[in-house]
Amino acid sequence: MISAPQIRAARALLDWSQAELVRAARLTPAALSRLETGLAKGRSHTLERLEETLTQAGIEFLEGEGVRFRRKSVSIVQYDGADAIQKMQDDIFTVMLSSPEKEMVLNGVDERKFFANNPFYLQRQGRYDAICASVFNLPRAGTIDYTTQYIYVPVYAYTQTTRSNNLPDITKIDWQHTNVIGMDGEGATTIARQRLPQAKFTILPDLSSIPEILTSLASNKGDVAFVMPTVFANYDKNNPGKLQKIPGNAFHVFPVSFAIKTNEPALKDTFDIIIRNLLTSGELDEIINRYDPDKLLYRVAKPYEVNR
Repeated sequence: MISAPQIRAARALLDWSQAELVRAARLTPAALSRLETGLAKGRSHTLERLEETLTQAGIEFLEGEGVRFRRKSVSIVQYDGADAIQKMQDDIFTVMLSSPEKEMVLNGVDERKFFANNPFYLQRQGRYDAICASVFNLPRAGTIDYTTQYIYVPVYAYTQTTRSNNLPDITKIDWQHTNVIGMDGEGATTIARQRLPQAKFTILPDLSSIPEILTSLASNKGDVAFVMPTVFANYDKNNPGKLQKIPGNAFHVFPVSFAIKTNEPALKDTFDIIIRNLLTSGELDEIINRYDPDKLLYRVAKPYEVNR
């Protein structure tokens, strides 16, 4: 275990104040002061956290009472598997918690996916109470909880305009001979894989964007793609006439909510009451209509009926 002189020396090398080390190691000022003066031995896990924090900041602890800056080196970490992006984000998040620097630049990663696609940060990291963005209600048992739904998002099937006349209603497509374009980890693709096991799939990496699914479809890299009508409308505005909706009802409808930490009934009740009040007053529809004037998304039905 590191000693009081090593803690003081390491902090001096880093030119950190006690307050900076307290924040980085998540200690109380009193606890750090006692450890540095040697008035308290400290619990093993507290000293381990201190040592880990200082080591990550560039300090190397030597035998005896010595400390020095760690010789600089470059570490290459490779993340494999379907959850590779999640592993990388967890690693970054853990390092930043114990670092005095709270900013970092990432290149080649769509930062919009950090939280929208990974709401289980709420529970696992304990750093957030809620994600106030549109979160599809998907099975994430024990990871997050959902507020009451404030809108429903349909997903339709689309294909090339040149092919649409030859395709029947979506319920009559021969999926065994159909290639579906999707994106790894994306909600509509996940549902399609579950419901259409007989279909062939061309899967884009999870660093792709959903509009890229439609771009790949227009390039004849597949036969069918499942996306939200709002996504298609934006694509069609810039690429008119290339793609067309396949006749039939929505392939799937996602309930959309806010995501909150599990085991927070009071917080969930607060969100639910606000959403219900906005719904019954008509304010919710007014807000949504500003962003979806064509009513491509499904509104929530009011929980009452006026008898006349």
